[in-house]
Amino acid sequence: STDKCGNAVCTTSSASPPDSNSLRLCSRCRRVAYCSLECQSAAWPSHKRACVRPNYIVKFHLAPGQITNPPVTRTLSCPAHAVFYVLHLALQTAFGWATTHSFDFAVVDPDYREPDDIMEIINRRKAM
Repeated sequence: STDKCGNAVCTTSSASPPDSNSLRLCSRCRRVAYCSLECQSAAWPSHKRACVRPNYIVKFHLAPGQITNPPVTRTLSCPAHAVFYVLHLALQTAFGWATTHSFDFAVVDPDYREPDDIMEIINRRKAM
């Protein structure tokens, strides 16, 4: 609760309850408020077990300049302690690419058109 000091043995709040504007939230979890740095330090041994940074909400928009109708997006809730590797795995799963190898992707030129002449196609493939 943020309407009273998070230190259970705070004497300030019982003598003259602080208004909610004078309370400062824990900078890590942002869920518990304290009337002073002293109260926060005193409460830390019991608070630290439950004190966890909130997740980041990350929105990914795949090729926003090219894929627009409809746009392809995913919104992930990412733990604050996650490393890039874990975020990468989560993205692969969110987009359905978890079992796709990187060499299975191809860069497609949207302006490319197959030639009308079949011989041109055959000659181009021979040249590869």
